[in-house]
Amino acid sequence: MHVTARVFVGAVTIVALVLGTVFTVARTEARRAAAAGAVRALEQSADLVAQLLAGRGRSLAGGARVFVQGPYFRTLVAESRRDDILDQTFEAAEQLDASWVFITDASGMLVAKSDEPSASGDQLANVSLISGALRGQVMTGFGGSGDSALFQATAVPVAAPGGSPFGVLVATRLLDSALAVDIATATGSELVFYVRTADGVAHVAASTMTRDTSLREAVRSRASGQAPLVIDGREWITHATALNTAGGTEVGGYLVLRRAEVEVPAIAALRRAMAIASALGLLLAVVAALVAHRVVGAPAGRLEHERQVLARELSAARGDLQDHVALSRLLSPDVATLVTAEHPVATETSRSILPLRHRVERTLSLPRALPLPILSEADSDTTPFALGSTVAKRYRIDAILGERDRGVLYRALDLHRGELVALGVVRPERLFLDDDARALLAADVAKASRVVHPHVAQVRDVGDDHGVPFVASEFVPGVSLASVLRQWGTLPVDGVIALARQLLRALAAAHAEQVIHGDIKPSDIRIVAGGQVKLAGFGIARALRDAAQRAQSVQRAGDASLSGRVTGATVGTPEYLAPEQLIGASASFASDLYALGLVLHECLAGHAPQRHDMPVTLIGGRLGDEPGAHARSDAIAWPLPLDTLIASMTENDLANRAHSAADVLERLERLETSAAPRE
Repeated sequence: MHVTARVFVGAVTIVALVLGTVFTVARTEARRAAAAGAVRALEQSADLVAQLLAGRGRSLAGGARVFVQGPYFRTLVAESRRDDILDQTFEAAEQLDASWVFITDASGMLVAKSDEPSASGDQLANVSLISGALRGQVMTGFGGSGDSALFQATAVPVAAPGGSPFGVLVATRLLDSALAVDIATATGSELVFYVRTADGVAHVAASTMTRDTSLREAVRSRASGQAPLVIDGREWITHATALNTAGGTEVGGYLVLRRAEVEVPAIAALRRAMAIASALGLLLAVVAALVAHRVVGAPAGRLEHERQVLARELSAARGDLQDHVALSRLLSPDVATLVTAEHPVATETSRSILPLRHRVERTLSLPRALPLPILSEADSDTTPFALGSTVAKRYRIDAILGERDRGVLYRALDLHRGELVALGVVRPERLFLDDDARALLAADVAKASRVVHPHVAQVRDVGDDHGVPFVASEFVPGVSLASVLRQWGTLPVDGVIALARQLLRALAAAHAEQVIHGDIKPSDIRIVAGGQVKLAGFGIARALRDAAQRAQSVQRAGDASLSGRVTGATVGTPEYLAPEQLIGASASFASDLYALGLVLHECLAGHAPQRHDMPVTLIGGRLGDEPGAHARSDAIAWPLPLDTLIASMTENDLANRAHSAADVLERLERLETSAAPRE
């Protein structure tokens, strides 16, 4: 053989031996690493399944807790009105996206069930899910039905605030094949849910794999602790997790599966890379990147998104707390005494109002400059309801908080819920209300009741008592901003910024629900002990405006009987209305920001801009050539960035005015001024 050939053969032989040795070692290490990686990946998939199921349970429990807060629902359960409660199970199942919903009474007896309308009377108090809820706890767990259904359940107690449960709402969701497919897509593994029957045998409840005899037998053997698992002649690596009832009894579980041979693609990839070299190596790198993105990147991205959402929520909560502290520190001893004093006066309804007020004034030495908002009994002669009377057989009036041309604001005790409410009553003699107008009133207030936020006084109820419409809202014990401004005249810049943040959060939440206030003014802004601010009056101004517009249209139709009862469509406090509202246009997000801007200006300057003695001159000032209601003076003491922000809120030109409370709040947070309160 030629030397060249020998060298070539020798080189090839050496290269082959080296490559063979490297390949053998690499294949052995690859198999070992692949097996270890497969186990880790399987454990991660099982953990992710557990997290997804836990998140699904929290979502179901959260929705159920909100549903049972409804006063009407609580009343039905408390009175055991079965037909109405059955209707509520259908509504709850739809709202919560539940497979079925059932409700028990205080003894744990079944009252109604959405998927079995005729079912009732079964005693369920010995079920851990129910017994725990009857003790006031929110209970979660899993359950099985026969040998084919596995479900997730949550039980929420039905109780009045501070009271013992008088019923339980249970909502369930099936663990079905659609859920298994969704979870398998997220984890990159096959998934099988199984349910155990009373004899301890495991049966397939839902699966991403074809249900056949080999799968059923394999699940029974793996659920019994046997391994490895073989299905249709193929070996699978598995991870089993048990699912328990609220009492800790195992009712089933789930298996996460991966094929054993799928876990060693690196060996084949290595062989191809040695044969074809770099071209296939690049392709395999791209494929590996895609696989890594699917198996690791997508779940990591979702977790990062959840982390960012949580971080934003924590940051907002921290900022809110800082605003409370900042505003609380600014309250003078007189104002703080008033905030603390109003609550005990408001809750004592069993004694006469005036002697009680005098006792509190003497005990706390309250200043006469800031009297408690309780009018005398003589004042009630001109109001629709007298002190001590009961409205709609539910609200017992104990004080008059304010009185205006179109209505009266009372403080009343809700006899059903045992808590104080602010009861706004429309004067029927001052505002025409036919059936259509009353329907509009109910619709506007119902829309406003959807706004639930820490800085909003929530609207609770709307009704009618002998032809007199009323709206019940959350009673906020504290002092109004109007009273604070009467006491101080102005507020420090850091206090105004803390106040503005809380009010902008309230407006952002309301506007997100498409709810417009329409009549923001200092008397609607309440400051409670601790510096928390609440905005009251949602739903009222819009309802009055709709009623007034309805009255105008009826008057134009020629109904002479309405003379003296139609006051026009411009509803609200003129000093804080936007220019377009003063000429009868509807309120909007921008008009709410306009009114808030005027309030902030008043807090800084001690008076509202464009002060006029007559409404005509006020309208003329707003609609004249002036660029806006807020005008900066070189003599003012607040920072220019804050002044610019308020100016953008109070532009007379609607097109140039700020329209988004969330955007204004973001701009306020970015203001680089030492006046902003920071811890």
